[in-house]
Amino acid sequence: MLFNVVWIRDNETLHDYCQQWQQLPFITLDTEFFRETTFYPIAGLIQLSDGKVPYLIDPLTITDWLPLATLLQSKQVVKVLHACSEDLELLYQLTGVITEPVFDTQIAAAFLNMGITLGYSSLIQQLLHKEVSKEEKRSDWLRRPLSHEQEQYAAADVMYLIELYHYFDTHLSKQKQAWLFEDTLSLAKHYAEQPDYQNLYKSSRQAWRLSRQQLAVLRALYVWREEEAIARNLARGRLLKDNSLFMMAKYMPATIVSLAKTPELHPSVLRKEGEKLLSVIDKAAKSPPETWPEQLQKAVSMNSGQFAKQLKQKVFEQAEVLGICPELLWRKKIIEPLIAADAGQQCEQFSDSLQGWRKHILSNILVQTIS
Repeated sequence: MLFNVVWIRDNETLHDYCQQWQQLPFITLDTEFFRETTFYPIAGLIQLSDGKVPYLIDPLTITDWLPLATLLQSKQVVKVLHACSEDLELLYQLTGVITEPVFDTQIAAAFLNMGITLGYSSLIQQLLHKEVSKEEKRSDWLRRPLSHEQEQYAAADVMYLIELYHYFDTHLSKQKQAWLFEDTLSLAKHYAEQPDYQNLYKSSRQAWRLSRQQLAVLRALYVWREEEAIARNLARGRLLKDNSLFMMAKYMPATIVSLAKTPELHPSVLRKEGEKLLSVIDKAAKSPPETWPEQLQKAVSMNSGQFAKQLKQKVFEQAEVLGICPELLWRKKIIEPLIAADAGQQCEQFSDSLQGWRKHILSNILVQTIS
């Protein structure tokens, strides 16, 4: 199927169309971007459909994003996307606003127990019985002009979303739609939150192996990398890999020679940033012990132990009753801390870690399992 695309390349045209789109009940959205070496994604294209026409908005020529920001914030217009997380990040970066309400067709599929991370092309094939080419997915979206194949691929990304939205809007109950909008709003708000640099070190998978002093060093190194990566707009891994940070914290090198032994440390980083890294390590290592982080516990497997098995069984049974993918409830960041806690703390800790629609469902399951 061939689509007749409409390009939007200037501020005035975008303004006029955004005013029209604000009168619609929904629009479909997608983005194309490049993010291999940079901290922030580089926008290559924004696709939008009003239900009839695929529009290609050019972020390489548009400079005024206020009209789009107003549209994205309009609660009267549902924004339909698929696997929306990275799109929401890019849209927030461009406009500075939280996109809502968002209807994510991948999440919608999970609420119908079709799969937790069903891809766009698979979903179209399964529900619409149509084939979508993936050939242009990794093509250069910063080139101009885009090829005909790129334009058609980009258009298909938003045009088939229209049919998917109508399908899910019909088949999802009002309750499940409310749960979906709750989840997507949480995703959108995440990108507007000020990150807590002081807790970044906890993402290290091996951090539990370190002493409190070593954790203080690891914390300082993670903060330094984050600040430098943002300032330079450089991907974290291009500056320092997680394993390098862990090994620096573990051995706390005091000289350039010993620092040079750090695994995966690029020679150019050693040459340019070696002295600074040694300073960060030394300062953190000599900080007062009362300021050091508390020891971290080893992550507990979600499938280990009798309690975990019983809890998982009840969660999966409840998911089946609700007709949703169990993974919507059985989530690592919720379940692992619960399993690690002792029985006396589980109810309280579980309740504190939960919000929204999951809280009532999982709290009841927890009480049943403990009793």
